[in-house]
Amino acid sequence: LIPDPGNPEIATNPFGFNSVVTGAGYEPPAWLGSSSPAGSLAEIRVSSKVYRVRRAHYLYRPPGIPDSRPLPLLAVHDGIDYVNHAALAQALDSLIHDEVVRPFRAVLLNPKARHDEYVGSALHAAHLVEEVIPYLTRRVRTIEPLGVMGASLGAVAALHAAHTYPGT
Repeated sequence: LIPDPGNPEIATNPFGFNSVVTGAGYEPPAWLGSSSPAGSLAEIRVSSKVYRVRRAHYLYRPPGIPDSRPLPLLAVHDGIDYVNHAALAQALDSLIHDEVVRPFRAVLLNPKARHDEYVGSALHAAHLVEEVIPYLTRRVRTIEPLGVMGASLGAVAALHAAHTYPGT
């Protein structure tokens, strides 16, 4: 429940800190030191009939690609936490620049109460599929495939949304 007081290596997470332990020969991923051109992150505010408020999420745009160019879209549960604690934007920049993946845009979902929203919530699935995705497709050109990801409860939310809206 607390970082190892004898280990100065720590990593942040949305709930505090964790001790970091690495094995012999570990080296940080190359993209951490990459000088890839940076994409942009912009807050988007989606009016939600589901939640009866405007919800703030973020849109990642790869560098040098206009919104008029159609790209796939990835929905990232807990997206802003991945940016703040796992260098997501830098990782995406590097993966795209190094041509490991083709360019895509990502909506970084930012729940208000993730423990309620991500546990098989019909409200969250409806917000994502009926509100967030249509909001984005009206503002940037998207093409299939649409991807969705998450870890832990975010993975539960991704699976639930995919099950609730098959074919989306």
